[in-house]
Amino acid sequence: MRLPQVYADFNAIEHGTNATGLAVIPLTGYGTLSSLAAQGLRLSEGMRVLIYEPEDIECEALIHFDPCRADPARRQGEWVALVRPTRIERLRSPTNPR
Repeated sequence: MRLPQVYADFNAIEHGTNATGLAVIPLTGYGTLSSLAAQGLRLSEGMRVLIYEPEDIECEALIHFDPCRADPARRQGEWVALVRPTRIERLRSPTNPR
């Protein structure tokens, strides 16, 4: 089964913020919300997705709702993607030959 693809802002990645060694990427930005809405996706705890930045990078992620974090509107609780930093891959494209 193919994983759903969800846009994520890798510039917001937080390394080493939890005991598991996984990096955290908040999923509250406009691009992410737009990506979810366009596909009719609803996040759920433990969901596996492929997060990406177009023509740049991608990574498999585990979705988690963190009740201790605050979203941009300062409401308690935020959806995040948990990723292994070593699994983040650069995509090959004419503008990104690596």
